[in-house]
Amino acid sequence: MHQAPSGVYPLGNAQALRRWVAMVWALVIAIDVFWLVQAQWPDWKLLAGLALTCLAGAFAYRFWPARENGVLLWDGSAWSCRESEREIAGLVTVHLDLQSALLVFWAPAVGTGTWHWLSSAAQPSRWLALRRAVFASDRMAQGDSERADLVARP
Repeated sequence: MHQAPSGVYPLGNAQALRRWVAMVWALVIAIDVFWLVQAQWPDWKLLAGLALTCLAGAFAYRFWPARENGVLLWDGSAWSCRESEREIAGLVTVHLDLQSALLVFWAPAVGTGTWHWLSSAAQPSRWLALRRAVFASDRMAQGDSERADLVARP
């Protein structure tokens, strides 16, 4: 199997994704307010719905895409991320693939990970190379874990 070629891809600030999430959140809040006006108190369903809305908001805030600008670097076998003057090794995992956009999680070797929304619009000429690298590295990581399982078995 051939490895994906090395490459560089910019990390955007995911403004479109943030706007979309904010619009959905505003719609949910508007529906909740309408529900509060129409509901009869006390109702456990109303309280459960409000708790679920708050939980969803906390979840969305926790996984909010990072605003940092930088670049992802793939050298053919490992990922790194360059922000400002520093370069950090780590792993990239895809959590949502929309063909022209990817929601990825950057897990540095040291520190906490960040979410990034990668769009084909940022670098159309490098988009397919990025997709190949992301999915090739994922297959490589899965192969390593399968080999480790085989070695660990008696």
